[in-house]
Amino acid sequence: MYYQSRYHLSNGRLSLALDSLTGELLELVDETSGENLIKNHTFALPQPFAILAKKGEACLHPGSAETIARYPQLQPEIAVSPEGQSATVTYHALWDGERPWEVQVKYTVELTENGDSQWRIHVENHSTETLKEVRFPCV
Repeated sequence: MYYQSRYHLSNGRLSLALDSLTGELLELVDETSGENLIKNHTFALPQPFAILAKKGEACLHPGSAETIARYPQLQPEIAVSPEGQSATVTYHALWDGERPWEVQVKYTVELTENGDSQWRIHVENHSTETLKEVRFPCV
C-alpha cells in the first residue's frame, strides 16, 4: 500500500518511505523478511538526525508537521531520483523545541543495486552558536 504523503524508494532488498512534509524516515523495510528496521518511535527520539549544540543543551532536529505549519522555513525540499533508488532532503532551518535555528542540513539516502544503502549528511551552521555533535542516521 502506498500513501501520497510518502515518498518511496526500493532496490529490491530494502525499501524506504519518507514523509513528504517533514522528510522523516517512516519505514526502512527488509523486503526479504518484511521487517521494519526503524525501531525509533518518533516521539521518543529525533530522526532522521539530531545535532547537539550549546554544550549539549540544545538538540536540533527537523520540525514536526505542526511546527512547519507555524514556521514554514522548517519545511524541507525533497528530491527523489527518477529511478526511485535515492532521495535528497534539504532543510534550510532546524528546530530546537522552542525556535528555528539557521542551520542547513542536506541528507541523502541511496539504495544501491547490490542491495545495500548509503547514507550521507552535510551540515552548514549559519547560526552564532557552536554545533557540538551530529548523530546520523537516527533510526
